[in-house]
Amino acid sequence: VDGLSMGSNGNAMIEHSNFSLVWGDDSAKIYRAFPGTLTITDSWQFYLDPYITYFTPSGLRHSLKSRIYMTNSDNSNSQSTKNETYYLEYSASKELTRIGQTHVSFGFVTNQSFVHAELYSSSGKSDNRMQNYALFAQFDKKFWDVLNLSLGFRGEYFQINDTENTVKPIVRAGANLKLAKVSFLRFSYGQGYRYPTITE
Repeated sequence: VDGLSMGSNGNAMIEHSNFSLVWGDDSAKIYRAFPGTLTITDSWQFYLDPYITYFTPSGLRHSLKSRIYMTNSDNSNSQSTKNETYYLEYSASKELTRIGQTHVSFGFVTNQSFVHAELYSSSGKSDNRMQNYALFAQFDKKFWDVLNLSLGFRGEYFQINDTENTVKPIVRAGANLKLAKVSFLRFSYGQGYRYPTITE
């Protein structure tokens, strides 16, 4: 199909390892674990990243990116974990030639994480879920081949289990002015927001 491309990337790993925070002593047993502190881990993880990109005859670009990510760590100290993460991002962009050197892009993102961890059971429950949804849009405009203006917006929604949730708007803006052949004046403003992890 003209304008259509699709594919997938992936990776898988199996690991057997040991780890200790406390050594036997500072001389003869410096490379041996203190009794009862050695953690032996058997783990596996893999991810799969399917994607699709399509350009319509009118020049509208559609992009769909996704990820399936899974891990399983079997630890000898009753701190085993299992994780499943599902990510999906759709975006569309187009050059608006009718209003002169204007580029617009928009889309949405969703991210779902399911975690089973024995470590969390003492402070609540061992099964937890985090959800993230976002909508975004950005406009870029060029004036007289010397000035580029950019304005973007993103709305974020986070939720852990059925209790903790929040909605945050994020704004970014930028300008790039060409003063001479190799001289530019740049301005950038951006906001960021960090939501606590399930562990926190």
